[in-house]
Amino acid sequence: MTNALKSCATADEPDMHAPWYICRNMYNVPSSNRDWQASTERCPVVTAHASQAEEKRQTATLSETTHSATKLIPDPPAAIIAAAARCFARWGIQRTRVEDIAVEVGIARPHIYRYFASKDAIVHAVVLREIRHHHRRLAERFPHNGPAADLIIGSLVSGIRDTANDPDLPFLVGGDAANVTARSLTSSPEVLSELRTHWVPLLEYARGRGELREGLNLDKAARFLVHIQLSYLALPEMAPPPTELEDDLRLFILPALIEANEKE
Repeated sequence: MTNALKSCATADEPDMHAPWYICRNMYNVPSSNRDWQASTERCPVVTAHASQAEEKRQTATLSETTHSATKLIPDPPAAIIAAAARCFARWGIQRTRVEDIAVEVGIARPHIYRYFASKDAIVHAVVLREIRHHHRRLAERFPHNGPAADLIIGSLVSGIRDTANDPDLPFLVGGDAANVTARSLTSSPEVLSELRTHWVPLLEYARGRGELREGLNLDKAARFLVHIQLSYLALPEMAPPPTELEDDLRLFILPALIEANEKE
């Protein structure tokens, strides 16, 4: 007997609107006849009622299990981002589902949405994480000392080569993923803000040294430099050989940023 029927069978006063009571009357089973229990178990109304109760119980159990599982994860958002990066590297951004990320983390899919509103939000978070890692490396490698032109070219070359040679990053820039990453770069305010943290201070440094072209918009210049990096990474077959990369950047990119007399 279902839990719903058990509770109804032991009630002192029957609820005339309860599914079991309605079905008992439909089957014309006398109230003194205990066989009404077997009859009502065949009724679609009671069956649906019991099914809904069981579904609620399972949902509550799943929620409790998920909550217990996430207690074991010190930083759930970071764990989700790391799991998403692994999934993107394994299957690609477009083929990865939120369900795949949830399985990788070891939590239920609905719990992902406590921290990220959509898959696009997860992609933004992964892109943001990689940009921050990249900027930390650049800051260590290229402190603001010496000619700004050298720092700009060094940062571009390092960004292109490091990303191209990192086995964990092609999922962000290879093939169709480049379009997804480009959308993230242009549509996420947080990503756009992070892009400023390396290029804008470097361009301000160049301006302070009198190297930067007059009237140059720093935000537009920063986006331009990011676009150059992404273009080289998205279409590696069209990029110059590694030995020619720096020369090409100096020849074609610097004139857009640096005053001519400062390049000598």
